[in-house]
Amino acid sequence: MIYQGPPLFVALGFYLFGTPWYAIMFVLISAVYWYGPIFVYLKQRMPTVSPVRLLGAEETLPSEHSRYFERIVPLLQSMGFVYLGERFVMVDNKQSIKTTGTLLQHQETSDVAHVLIATQPHGSIPIAETFGFSRARSDGSKITTSIATIQSPFPPNPGDNVLRLDGRVRTADLWRIHQARVVADTGAIRNKTVTNAFGFQMELEREGIRRRIASGYWQQDERPEFIRPTAKGALLMCFRMLPPWKQFARIRALLQMRRYLGGSMLHEDIAAETD
Repeated sequence: MIYQGPPLFVALGFYLFGTPWYAIMFVLISAVYWYGPIFVYLKQRMPTVSPVRLLGAEETLPSEHSRYFERIVPLLQSMGFVYLGERFVMVDNKQSIKTTGTLLQHQETSDVAHVLIATQPHGSIPIAETFGFSRARSDGSKITTSIATIQSPFPPNPGDNVLRLDGRVRTADLWRIHQARVVADTGAIRNKTVTNAFGFQMELEREGIRRRIASGYWQQDERPEFIRPTAKGALLMCFRMLPPWKQFARIRALLQMRRYLGGSMLHEDIAAETD
């Protein structure tokens, strides 16, 4: 953030006006708080039509993606999930980010498992790994329980029953937490059987765009094919990614996780969650 340019020019201006060095250092260090929202507001854009597409039959996944799916998918299958046979890819050429995802559905409970990995560049450096479970509710909302290696800047849909965990949680433990949350939610109903995984994923993408606009965090850009953050959205999305708000969200999620698991997590998993 400091090397974007404006923070350095601001610090130089303070220096020319004789500001003490420690104040200049504070200006630079705090740039993520005051310049971050400005940068997001001016630069961040999101297409209104998701660039997600099916992985072609002749395409090969980056090695990091393949290893991730080889680790997660068999674990889910051993718990009763059925692989739906399709993988989806999205490539952000501007930032050299490649994302691959897939879906599974539990053959008895109907819960849907969502698995995703993103790397840059050329699929060699993981920047995000996430998986989670979702169950429908009678009012059209969802119960979702997920884990990700990075904090999400996007707020959950206020109508959904959401638990987002950061850090390292065993797949079986996350499934236990989700099952307990479904049992406790009186609005839970069975999901429809997913017969078209790609169509299901594309509807999730469209729903995500609609929710971001409805939340007031995003608005229509001058170009009809893009949406952009609002001033409120730019500010709040940045703060969600920064201390102390990020730590507050992690602690809250950790307390919920401990309640559902009854203290059965391994010590090293709990330590990783709070790092």
